[in-house]
Amino acid sequence: MPADPRFFARNLDTYGRILRITIGLLLFNLGVGLAAFSVHWAILGAIFVLSVAALAEAVFCWSPLNAWMGIPMPTAELEFSSGAKRRRGDRGEAQRELEATGGQAAGEAAPMRRELENRAAAGAPKSRRQDKFRRRHHYNRARQKKQNDGKS
Repeated sequence: MPADPRFFARNLDTYGRILRITIGLLLFNLGVGLAAFSVHWAILGAIFVLSVAALAEAVFCWSPLNAWMGIPMPTAELEFSSGAKRRRGDRGEAQRELEATGGQAAGEAAPMRRELENRAAAGAPKSRRQDKFRRRHHYNRARQKKQNDGKS
């Protein structure tokens, strides 16, 4: 079973590197084989490189041949990679427009900001992630304290 392709879709550069390495190895092996007038070396090199390409296809769910022919990756991977970019902070045009207008471009932006300000004023964390961390931290501290009460 190949690895989850979405894991590798985060770094789309990986696919280009695999393609360049595969083609480079193939040309290198064929060149050395022909330069040494050894068809045997050229054939062994080509078999090696093609096995590396097959391994790349099995592990990365992507084939150098697909890239060579211009076949794009499946859309699920591309959607995942754009989601990863959003999480990393690569904001799109709509986000930049919202920031430029102070959040008034979309109807939901202002209420969201007010809700965040209200939560901050009440001492609540700004995000669900912070809230989750805070709850987990307190739970773990309480559990650790309970375990340590019997000891000493």
